[in-house]
Amino acid sequence: MFGGNIDNSHALIFTRYLLDAKYHIRATPGLDVYIGPILGIDNTNIEAIRKDFRATTNDADSNSCSTAFDVNGPSIGWDAGAGWLIHPYWGITGSNSAEINLQNNIRVSFSLGLAFNLLPQWQRLQDNLSAAWVHLDWIKAFTVRSGGSENSILLGVSTGF
Repeated sequence: MFGGNIDNSHALIFTRYLLDAKYHIRATPGLDVYIGPILGIDNTNIEAIRKDFRATTNDADSNSCSTAFDVNGPSIGWDAGAGWLIHPYWGITGSNSAEINLQNNIRVSFSLGLAFNLLPQWQRLQDNLSAAWVHLDWIKAFTVRSGGSENSILLGVSTGF
């Protein structure tokens, strides 16, 4: 789940929910490559879904979820990337994803990142996790045919169980 942005013209918060699966291939001991599908609700107003659902359950003639997907709606796509362990404590990551929604809007993103391995630093992490990383990523995303693009910096923590 990614947090949303406030839409100033409507004072609504749009949220993005994604379901993805990744198939990992260890190409070499220090290189991991992955690919997988993405299913999502892309920049959809979740409150509109709730209102439409309430209206549908109270009014049999209502058209179900008609306003819920006005902005972009559900999407399907792929995510592919790689991580390279350049040192036992440091890794470099890169990825590409693309999604298309019901209105044929195509969203493409590229990311590059630097990651620090926390696992060797604390025995307690080693006892309970298979992976623990802090990462800093730069993400460039744009929507094809609309001219919109954005740059993001993400500071995150990833864990493996």
